[in-house]
Amino acid sequence: MKTYRFRAEIEGDEDGWFVRCPAMERYGGFAGGDTKEEAWNLIEEILRANIETMLELGMPVPEDTEAANSSREGQTCVTVLPENKPVQRKDHSPKTYQFQVIIEPDEDQWAAYCPALVERGAATCGYTREEAYINIHQVLRMTLETMIAHGETIPAEALTLSGETLAITV
Repeated sequence: MKTYRFRAEIEGDEDGWFVRCPAMERYGGFAGGDTKEEAWNLIEEILRANIETMLELGMPVPEDTEAANSSREGQTCVTVLPENKPVQRKDHSPKTYQFQVIIEPDEDQWAAYCPALVERGAATCGYTREEAYINIHQVLRMTLETMIAHGETIPAEALTLSGETLAITV
């Protein structure tokens, strides 16, 4: 498994700490927290989830060549090693589900939702279309994992010819 390394900019003020990774900013590479440690942990978690999703979807992960090739001491970098392991449930063998998703512009962001699971919370947004696509994939995975963990029935969705579809394996 490849390790990804990104330069990070972190700053704090009276409202807390904010960290961003310019190479991943288009895909939600920013986070905030009350403490520096909280902001740092959150950005690592966000980047790991986004990279795992990008790899699963076959999307290229942006390279931060300056961070990857630098050995400068004191350089602030986030190092991410994706886990990329499927969720295993005792009485559930992995299965792939396919759902229609809608991704559309909404004021200054992109809205993304799954009509079949929107009542279960399968809706999100992103500042770019790519970020919204990654976010809805993660939301669908979490929604399905929660439904499986609680023994709920996953709806069988009839695919339509319009819109995009996402395949989620849980």
